This record gives sequence, structure tokens and C-alpha cells, in this order.
Amino acid sequence: MNANLVPERLTWPAIWYKAEEFRQRYVDPVDTIPLPIEKIIETKMGLEIRPIVGMKSAGIEALLLNDLRSIIVDNDAYLDERLENRFRFTLAHELGHLMLHPDITKGLRYRTIRDYINHRLGQNTEDLDWFERQASEFAGRLLVPRVQLDNFLQLERDRIEIYLKSPYGSNVEMLQVSLSRILCDKFGVSDKVIQRRFISEKIRFE
Repeated sequence: MNANLVPERLTWPAIWYKAEEFRQRYVDPVDTIPLPIEKIIETKMGLEIRPIVGMKSAGIEALLLNDLRSIIVDNDAYLDERLENRFRFTLAHELGHLMLHPDITKGLRYRTIRDYINHRLGQNTEDLDWFERQASEFAGRLLVPRVQLDNFLQLERDRIEIYLKSPYGSNVEMLQVSLSRILCDKFGVSDKVIQRRFISEKIRFE
């Protein structure tokens, strides 16, 4: 019988702590960015990244298998250099499931990707949302550590001050978008990931 996707309701700070623990254990030097996540998974953790043709057409880009030793990924996404930043987040998301949901993942039983998708479709929507959001929060904090993010924002302080004093200064979302586009390549992630860090960690710019 398949396990239900019912994760513990972890707080975001608890998930951040898990991400920092991961960095302390596997990343050397610990403040390395962009994170060489594929190398860490394969070399330091001994997990297999296994490209599979046609996964994305089935509606999924990657999946941590229930042996907790393999991550299958869409072959086209794996080979497309234009998707490098997106793929880095995808792998970090699957690591989130490994670090946060190992027992649930081990309890999943399926023979095909379609079996897995059908099982997800039968889950409680709120539980499934927690399951995925927690893994994404782990991935975001792992790839964009708070200390380094704060350091880069400090380097942009003059630009931020000019914006805040401009006629658009009250539009915080516009500032977030602008800063995200400036900082995303430094961390090897999309600008959407940086924007999410601003929101999740309640970063203020005043």
C-alpha cells in the first residue's frame, strides 16, 4: 500500500535549520555559491542522478525514488544548458524531500511515473501542497543562504536607497523584481527564487 503524502507541519525556520545543517555537512567551503549541487549529490552523497527520456511530457521533471539513493530526472532538462539554473533548483527540491520526508518517500510504491502521478492525484490537496512547499523552501534556503544574500544586498545599498527615494519608492514588489534580476546569477538560480527568498524571510529594504 502506498504511503499518504502527509508531512509534518514544519515551520520555515525549522526547514532553514535543516538546509544549514546540510551545508555544514556537505559543502566545503560552506559559503560556496553557486552551489555545485550535482557534484555534491553524486560525489559526496553517493546518490545516482538518472536521466529518463519523456519524464517532462508526463508532467514531472524529477523524482526521488523510494530507495533514497536515486533521483530520476527528465533527460531533456538534464542536457539543456539553458535550463541549468532551473535544474539546480529541481535537484535541490528533491534533496528537500530526502532531508524532510524520507519515511514518506520510502513508503511510496509505484511501477511507473504514471502510477506515481495517479497516486498524487488521490492525495489531500493541502497535504500535497505542504509536501511540495516544504521541499521548495529547503531548496531555496540551500541555494540562497541568508548570510550571502544579506551581504549582496548590502553591496546594492546605494541602488536601494536611490530607489526608495524615487517616486516609485513605495512599490516594494518592483524593487524585489529589480534586485532579483541583479542577484540571481550570483546564486545560480532564477529571479523567481530570489523573489521568494525576500518574501519567505520577510526581508525589508528600509
